[in-house]
Amino acid sequence: MNSPRGSRKTQEKPEQYRTVASLIIERDQLKARSMEVGVFVGVVLLCLCLAYPFIPASSTEPTKSTSAFIQTKERCLSYNVAAQLQEFDNSLFITETFELDVKHELVKSGIYRKLPTRIMLPSGNEMTLSYSRIGVTRTSFHEHPDGIVESFPLEQTSEKNLLKLQIGDPEKKLEKGRQVFELAYQVTGAVVNTPEGLTVRWPVNGELPFAIDTLQFALSMPSHVLAKAHGAPQLSSFVQYREFEKQGKQARTRMQFKKGPKGVVRTVEKEEGEVFREFIYRTGLDPFSVLKAEVSIPFDPPHDGSA
Repeated sequence: MNSPRGSRKTQEKPEQYRTVASLIIERDQLKARSMEVGVFVGVVLLCLCLAYPFIPASSTEPTKSTSAFIQTKERCLSYNVAAQLQEFDNSLFITETFELDVKHELVKSGIYRKLPTRIMLPSGNEMTLSYSRIGVTRTSFHEHPDGIVESFPLEQTSEKNLLKLQIGDPEKKLEKGRQVFELAYQVTGAVVNTPEGLTVRWPVNGELPFAIDTLQFALSMPSHVLAKAHGAPQLSSFVQYREFEKQGKQARTRMQFKKGPKGVVRTVEKEEGEVFREFIYRTGLDPFSVLKAEVSIPFDPPHDGSA
């Protein structure tokens, strides 16, 4: 009689051990799935940073699909772009001042700024752009509350229809916290000046993988340029942004467009006494968004001298 009871116990043990083993296997499978999700999110963020690491209806409305993929505390606190028309060669001298809150999530050693080398005109034709007088400074508030301004490393490389600026030393990490960068350059080819009128069309900011709290673009030109204007200047803008969609373990992006902010005009007197007109756009942007602004000034039609 003892033998059968003993044999029943020996038969129950393996069943009990198999149950525990199955639980362990299920636990490990859940861990593996969690790791796969974590790896997927990490790969998506890494790909986005490598592809678009730079350091863009109302554009302050969040793009839900983009926000779902971009989970970071880093952001651009302000992005101010000042462009001034150079009459002698119809070029623009541009200064971009952007303030980042660095947390070593997406920004570690520096940022990229990609500038177009070709731009589409309203006529449908393309213009080739060239750049000169490129330089960058950084103001760090890590050691002094008023900030310390210093020249910053800058490396230029060419990509298809782009000039890629690497701002920072990849071998040296930025300090965490507030960092202000000032990028200056002169661009030729962005202004179309004909007897019929003057047109400036410009992609204001670089594509950043995080939000821009406040973006401002101010295009200034001497008032006498507008003296021959026929009618009011025409201001328009749109926002180019990306939508991200998850498909299995991969993410697809689609380029989308929406109406941008309205521009305003104001008169400014410089220190030299010369009066300038400024065309200003102001908005906030979601991650991977670019504001594209246009100012068009029609001129009085030329007279042929006939009665």
